[in-house]
Amino acid sequence: MVLNVLSVKESLFTPNYDIEAIYNIEVLQPNKLQITIYEVSLKEDDKLRIQENESYIPYPTLRNQSGTSFLIDPQKYDFKKISQFDSRKFLLVLYNKERLRIEIFFDTAQRLAHDFNSSNSRSIKTLNADENFLIAINEPKGLLAIYNTKEAKLNVFSFDDSRSRLHGRNANIQLLKWYDEKIPNIKYFLFIKDTEELCFVENSGQARIFKLVNLQFRPAVCNFPYNLDLVNVLSSPDGSCIMAFTKEKLKYKPDEDNPIIFTGNKEQHGYKNDFKEINRVYVYFFENFGDSFSKVIDLPLNFKPLEFLQISCIDNRQTHLISLDLQNGCLNSLLVTITLEKTQFNFQKCTRKKSLTLQRTNLNDFINTYKLMFEKYPIDSCIDPKQNCPLSLKVVLDTNDNNIKEYDKKFEKYINEMFENLKRSTKKPASSLNEFSISVIAFHELDVGNVNFQKTFSSEYQLGEWIIQLCCLIPIQIAVTRNNLFQPLKDGLSSDENYFIEDGHHVDNIAKNISFGWYEGIFKHFGYKKVKVVSSMGEQSCGKSFMLNHLVGTTFDGSAMRCTEGVWMSLVNTREYIYVALDFEGLKSLERTPQEDMFLTLFNTVVSSLILFKNQFTINRDVSTMFQKFQDGAKLFESDPEIFQARLWIIIKDVPQVDENDIKREFQLKLSQLVKAEGEDNFITRMYKGGMNITPWPVFNDIAWFKNLAKIKKSLDKQKTKYENAKTFLQNTKVIMAKLKICDWGSLNENLIQIRVAMLKRLFPIAVSYGLEQKDPNIECLMNYDSGEQINDSIIDLCDILKDFKNSSKMYPDSDILLYDEHTSFKRLSEKLRCDFEEIVQPRRESSDDNKWFSNLNKFFEGIIERRKSRVRDWYEQNTAKFPQDNSDIVNGKYVMEQEISKLTLLWTLCGSICHLCSLKCVKSRDHKEDHECLTDHKCHFPCHFVEAHNGNLIPECSHKAGHEGKHVCDKISHSCGEPCILIDKRNCQKVCSKKIGHNDDEHLCQSRNHYCGEDCSLSKHITKGNYHCPNKCIKPYEEEHDLHRCENIGCPIQCPVPNCKERCQSDDHFHAFSDLQQLNHFCGNEHQCRELCEDDGICQIVIEPKKQEETYKGLVKETSITFTKYIQLSERLKCNKKIPPNEFRHTGKHTHNENGFHYCDAKCRFCEYYCTLSYKHKQKDHDTRHGNMTQTEFTGEDNEFEYLGHKLRVGDQGTFVLCNLFCKELGRHRHIDYCQNEEICKIENQNIQHINEKVSPNPDRSKDFISHKLYWERTGFKDPYSVQEQQEFTKCDYECPDEKHHKSESTSVPPTKSFCELQLFHTLLNPKLKPPSDNGYVSLDGHHFNCEDPNAAFHIIFVLDRSDSMRAQDKKPISSYPIYNDLIKEHDNRIGAVYQAVYYFVETRINSVRTNHNQMSLAMRDNISLILFNTKVIIPFENRDLTDLTVLLDIMLKQNAYGGTSYDLAIQKAGSLIETHFDPTKVNIIIFLSDGECGAPMKQLRAICEQNKAKGYWLFFNDNNSGSLKKMANIAQSYHLTNTSSDVLQCQFTHTINEIKLIDHFNEIAESLRKHKPSLLKKV
Repeated sequence: MVLNVLSVKESLFTPNYDIEAIYNIEVLQPNKLQITIYEVSLKEDDKLRIQENESYIPYPTLRNQSGTSFLIDPQKYDFKKISQFDSRKFLLVLYNKERLRIEIFFDTAQRLAHDFNSSNSRSIKTLNADENFLIAINEPKGLLAIYNTKEAKLNVFSFDDSRSRLHGRNANIQLLKWYDEKIPNIKYFLFIKDTEELCFVENSGQARIFKLVNLQFRPAVCNFPYNLDLVNVLSSPDGSCIMAFTKEKLKYKPDEDNPIIFTGNKEQHGYKNDFKEINRVYVYFFENFGDSFSKVIDLPLNFKPLEFLQISCIDNRQTHLISLDLQNGCLNSLLVTITLEKTQFNFQKCTRKKSLTLQRTNLNDFINTYKLMFEKYPIDSCIDPKQNCPLSLKVVLDTNDNNIKEYDKKFEKYINEMFENLKRSTKKPASSLNEFSISVIAFHELDVGNVNFQKTFSSEYQLGEWIIQLCCLIPIQIAVTRNNLFQPLKDGLSSDENYFIEDGHHVDNIAKNISFGWYEGIFKHFGYKKVKVVSSMGEQSCGKSFMLNHLVGTTFDGSAMRCTEGVWMSLVNTREYIYVALDFEGLKSLERTPQEDMFLTLFNTVVSSLILFKNQFTINRDVSTMFQKFQDGAKLFESDPEIFQARLWIIIKDVPQVDENDIKREFQLKLSQLVKAEGEDNFITRMYKGGMNITPWPVFNDIAWFKNLAKIKKSLDKQKTKYENAKTFLQNTKVIMAKLKICDWGSLNENLIQIRVAMLKRLFPIAVSYGLEQKDPNIECLMNYDSGEQINDSIIDLCDILKDFKNSSKMYPDSDILLYDEHTSFKRLSEKLRCDFEEIVQPRRESSDDNKWFSNLNKFFEGIIERRKSRVRDWYEQNTAKFPQDNSDIVNGKYVMEQEISKLTLLWTLCGSICHLCSLKCVKSRDHKEDHECLTDHKCHFPCHFVEAHNGNLIPECSHKAGHEGKHVCDKISHSCGEPCILIDKRNCQKVCSKKIGHNDDEHLCQSRNHYCGEDCSLSKHITKGNYHCPNKCIKPYEEEHDLHRCENIGCPIQCPVPNCKERCQSDDHFHAFSDLQQLNHFCGNEHQCRELCEDDGICQIVIEPKKQEETYKGLVKETSITFTKYIQLSERLKCNKKIPPNEFRHTGKHTHNENGFHYCDAKCRFCEYYCTLSYKHKQKDHDTRHGNMTQTEFTGEDNEFEYLGHKLRVGDQGTFVLCNLFCKELGRHRHIDYCQNEEICKIENQNIQHINEKVSPNPDRSKDFISHKLYWERTGFKDPYSVQEQQEFTKCDYECPDEKHHKSESTSVPPTKSFCELQLFHTLLNPKLKPPSDNGYVSLDGHHFNCEDPNAAFHIIFVLDRSDSMRAQDKKPISSYPIYNDLIKEHDNRIGAVYQAVYYFVETRINSVRTNHNQMSLAMRDNISLILFNTKVIIPFENRDLTDLTVLLDIMLKQNAYGGTSYDLAIQKAGSLIETHFDPTKVNIIIFLSDGECGAPMKQLRAICEQNKAKGYWLFFNDNNSGSLKKMANIAQSYHLTNTSSDVLQCQFTHTINEIKLIDHFNEIAESLRKHKPSLLKKV
């Protein structure tokens, strides 16, 4: 901690003397260890060059120049190991010093960095251990081994097939017995890659191989160069050899140096202090492990340090040795060539360096970028040849050389040669390069500001267009598939926003949150240009991106390795079209599930205009697997021709010209078979309305490769445009992505209608108020979204509105006139329009007829309002014109629009009553609540009528109120009586007497003809919508007697009784409410939209509702937690779309949202509760739907606990996280469990049912049946959602051969081939004692037929061993490193001892191989063993013995010594008799015959034995002298075996053993081939 005092001063505000100090405290953080991961990729061009020349040195590129970094606390963690797996995930091993445990992390670099940097790291495995351990990782096999150096114990862990879980495989293997019970000092510990074997290297240099298959060390021991500085030991990627790296010093001998080459600088040649330092690698081939090194290679001097070495493999073609040079900050790479046949090992002389920091480059490197760019990307534009234009390069040199023209020639020559080589090597169209120009200038001559220089060398572009072109060079990722979900991205990044808002518009809400980054602005800029979408899809790493780039002109990255994840988008703008290019990740990746692949293919199909589907049919002829993802998606979306318009262009990669017709014919045949099998549901008919092409594509570098692209371009030009404008493309694409995200398989058109109407509804208020779509911050006019045109905004001519108005005067357009605002008074809203009217037509103060003026103003307002109403209606109609007008959303939207428009009508209907302060008409809105007001100064502005009285002076204005009756009279001179009117308290009184001055009568009256009653209007009535009281005053003459007070309004003011209608009653009778009619209704006289719910049978609308973005299911097993997205379906009753006739409350007939229209069937899947998507009372036999989460299910099975999709589950767990239409696909061949419906019937032999006799949970007291997939879906009443091919597969028996080789592959690149029973599900069980059908494979003990080797067979193993005198020779001896060595050498330190050791090793291996399979010993214990020793006589030390006690068998064997001659006849006869004596039909007889001598072959005896036992015999013969007799015997024995096409079946064979190590190895291989493998448990639900 550091205290920094910033200032000290005396405090002035305290009574005591105080000091005030200002300071800060720095807390020093402990140092952190930074881990930076640099991921590299290979360019497409490098990949292709490696294919052509495996010695080519590629140029790897960093995916991220700065790498991906994160920090760990060295006080807490020790870094132990990091390794990359093929899924771009990294296995990181740390040792937690605080908790004394190993913590293992497994994730992508980005995810690891995010978790560690946010202190949220979660390990996939923790192991309690002290710090004394070594780690070995086998990435291809998914294995992790941890060796405890203190206790000599080994623990091995294995990833599951999905690489999601790390579980224990072998625990606490004690190795002390192999090291004489002493703890070995192990220095290096590693896997032999691509095997299940570990190499232990001691400090002394002694190396041994431990086999996990049988938990044994190999007999051979290898001695690495221990006396040298051994600094590293590595395995080659294919496991073919082990490399030991050393640092050595050689004595300097000057006379051995070449004086011409030697410069006298010893350090330059690696010499220090008269010693030469060299780095060497000693190569030991795995096949000959135990021998001395096979090769020694000196490494280049600059290839260091050896401590940081790594082996890397590229595309299974190249092996590179990589060293991290920390001093220079770079990676050094050596290309390694391994040739097993000739025992060659070579390091390529050329090396490449990839610096982790910025390096200076030679000048030519800048020019070479043209070559690199044109190698990877197109030179000429295929999609738009008009964009091809010559390029020019201006080179500015910092030189004072006056001969600058020489440089000009040199550069020109260099570039010309470079481009010629480029054209020759790539065969690309390159017309743009023909006019490539280059010029050179010295730096001191450069004058950028010079006008002539600018004209000569500058290029002119519109800045905006140039920026757009630049942005189009950068692709953006728009979607990925993860966790079986389709995930749209926002601006190229994942978004954690919760889109699901509870308003029902889930698709719209998600679509609004999808953004394509900088392309959003580009699409908006070219908003109404036509769009064509070209996409590339196909198998992984087959050049999809490269082809798409050269067709469209994009710059997607390409690599020999997997480089495209999800979907990437780019675009190319031409004069006529926008070409959107979509680059999809490869299908059939180990990282993607079938459902994720299906999402990608479905999105591609729905969005694209043209799909380039690239495949390697020349390598893999499996068409059905190739197109299964297409077929899976075919039934999900409706076969809508508006959606499915894409043309599928199938490209068969690398087809030589001579094979084109045959390859295409074969492909078409297989594809037609697939289509025929699927019937009307085949993916081509349903999804590719644009048609399909199949093109065999030439091999790369064939000139026809690029010519074929022009053919595709011509086809694309003829293809109909799917998107009329960019806005439509943008909206449709986002909607499709949103639908895929929530698995909404409903009609896309329906979603587009809902979104369009919802958008229009949101804009109704501003459209009605301003005649715009947007007011702030920028004005946006009403638009037709489909055509891009503005809604017509005509200008009003007052002559068209006011018939008496003669002067043509055009008013302003409708847009941006505020006509409605609920927060603004009508007085303010109408002020500008009134002022404009008075200015153009007539000021009100000048109108002598206010009624006419008011009428004209009302007409003017009506014209303005009607124009606005017309434009809004036109806007709505144009934007819904392409949709069915009887659609409920369209009808409902129109109703909402009319409701908004009616507000205008009501607001702008003028009152017209008399102003409360004068006699002018009120110009407020009719329904105002305040006093009537004319909105003037209420004064009469006409001149005084008595002109003569003013003697020619200025005539003053009238002093009466505006709109008065009679003459205009001023108050400047007395022109009349002037006394108060006797009716001054009455309405409409002018207040003063208008009679002559001094009139004779006493009755003073004003000029008003009528003085009104003035009482409240009598209209008061209780009506449907409440009580109504007329607010106006009576206008009947006061002198007229009347009981009913009537105001000046004529019509009935009461609102229409129809709900939501705000119009007034149509009656002209103000007292219509007092009518004597029994059923009096104040109808407005207009039609009304019915708002009741549809009453038709069936379901009006089905809505997919995601409950929340993610849900987590907590399983019954404690640690099980499954995150998934849950979707449910809801049914909706839509509102009636019928019109209610005028003067009616109801329409005739029942309510319906669509007269005689479509209604969904109301049946629901009983598992996921999704509704049938067929019509109500459909004619189809089965219901049909898209299916969702199996919310109504729970797991059942024969096992209480089991594993499903990597999750530990228990009977009774809910199936909520499982999708109904994918469940069976994930199971493969399977059977279902259902409650028994009739126990007697289901016990009868049935192909679809098999009764379960045991109790099965849940509800164990209810009997249950196994049922077939077919019956399972028949019982649901719903159509089977799986393809015909899958349905056929599901009819077959689900029993698997239990052999482990069918469940675990020897190579990571090739998945294991499972072996299923060849018969139908629930078949009659076969007799295992009889021959299998067609004499192929075997019949298991439980009656199933498999076409492979029987792993359940027990064996009678008969060793027939030569013990003649030659077996006493000591050229071959027991191996000292083997545990029973000390027992053997007492009397058998010779050939026979080596054979006894091999026999013992065989039996132990047989037992251990079964122990590794979860300690199931029963099968190995069923084996029996016999021993026949022969010379010229035969003895049988033991026969038909079990394997329970090896020490007893060893003791018996060790009593037998070697002597005498050799005779095969008696030995073969005795072996035959043992088979007869101990014959067991359930066991296979194995004879292992070994001899070191030459003897005549007993042909007759051998044939007799083979004839008698041909159904059971398995023969293996070993010899040390390459015996011709034993070769003949092996061939005879094999001729009696049944021919089987399976490569798994064991064969008779002869093997020539070289030494005692090979002898044990061969015996060990036999033992492994006979071992028992545990059957895989089927998770039946």
